[in-house]
Amino acid sequence: MTEYVILQKIYGPRRQRCAETLRQNLKTITSGLETQVSLVGQTERGWSRVDVRGDDEEAAHNYLRQRFGEAPRTIEDLKSCSVVKGQAIDAGRVGYGLYVDVGLPQHPYVDALIPLHTLRSQIADGSKTSFRMILGTLGIIDNFPLSLRLSRIDQTANKIEAEFTDKQNSMFEQWVADGLDRVLTFGTPIADIQEALITTGLRRDIVRVEPLGLFEQSLLCKLGTEGAGVIGRLGRYLRGIPLSLFSPHRARALLGSPKINLS
Repeated sequence: MTEYVILQKIYGPRRQRCAETLRQNLKTITSGLETQVSLVGQTERGWSRVDVRGDDEEAAHNYLRQRFGEAPRTIEDLKSCSVVKGQAIDAGRVGYGLYVDVGLPQHPYVDALIPLHTLRSQIADGSKTSFRMILGTLGIIDNFPLSLRLSRIDQTANKIEAEFTDKQNSMFEQWVADGLDRVLTFGTPIADIQEALITTGLRRDIVRVEPLGLFEQSLLCKLGTEGAGVIGRLGRYLRGIPLSLFSPHRARALLGSPKINLS
């Protein structure tokens, strides 16, 4: 029997629904193995603690690590230039960069920082675009799932710097190229989003729902549908569920001549 912390957060007002969905995912992922995988709780920051036992424990552990990622136990577990997963935290509360929770458990918490100059370099071609403008343009709020490359780790000072991976940049690039508004939802399973779209009559306004994570979704609006209007109607049904907007037109206007492909 071994307990692991996987990089899957449970948070928000629908924690019970999220926990049920995660349990079903754990069961599906490890089906066919001689093992039992149980969700036994969360860390203080919401990362999921799972108990794995049985003859195929090692195989089950590998499946979970591939699907979700595993939280590092200490900063020493992290290596410079490695790729990690995390979720935005305290987004927009400081002006010098974006903090990303990568799962480190110790107090005080150590989060990876994407400095403002790095964001400007990767997203806005080095222009003096403000930090809040970059976040607002990309729709990044707390719990936005992100793929990072660790650029600097200072174990003595407990500081980590990072940048977006090529994969993460490509996602934003594709969103701009699509030319369609996106409504981003945080903290609820995709089944609940589908139900909300039907109940509110918004299903015909959405091309598809694309998972960003297990409990984070991107709703691709149809041509001519404004994401702000969708947020207004959907928000009345999804009480307490954070929603944000990605507008490719706003991206073009606010980012000037970004490095991401705007053609």
